[in-house]
Amino acid sequence: MENVENQKVMTKHKNPLQVFKQSNKVFLIIIIIISILGILLSSYLTSLHYKPSISKFCIFGEHFDCDVVNKSAYSKLFGIPVAILGGLTYLLFLITAVLLLKNYDFTKIGKLIDEPITTKTAYYFLFALAIISLGFSIYLTYLEAYIIKAYCIFCLISFSFIIIMFIISPFMIRNHRRNSL
Repeated sequence: MENVENQKVMTKHKNPLQVFKQSNKVFLIIIIIISILGILLSSYLTSLHYKPSISKFCIFGEHFDCDVVNKSAYSKLFGIPVAILGGLTYLLFLITAVLLLKNYDFTKIGKLIDEPITTKTAYYFLFALAIISLGFSIYLTYLEAYIIKAYCIFCLISFSFIIIMFIISPFMIRNHRRNSL
């Protein structure tokens, strides 16, 4: 009798679809947490950008100074502070991940814009957003290292958030593909 129960438990945990569904859930929760932290970080950096005085909180020596980076000529893109663009990007990650976690019917969005949008499209969107964000973060880190010659510790934390999302997003696509079979 005990053996039969053990087999049921083992069968339940051996089902690869269950494991993959759970891993996407975990991945989505990670993206949600990172996105919320990224929005908070971007909000702080935006406030630093507009703050007229120097922030002593973010100075960690000669080469680690958020104010130098955040008030440099490279801190804006088309007149918009990079921190605001980062916050909006994290917001896109957050909305998409929450909708995926809630099993939102993406065809509703597709009907609004007259384009076919599916759950698969949403996973690919997260991956594309991660690729674009990673490329932009690499560019900004290059500017910090070689042009500005100072690092913003919070920008580097944001860069690490983007790397994590870039790493896990292809696994979510794979997991979704396997679950769709």
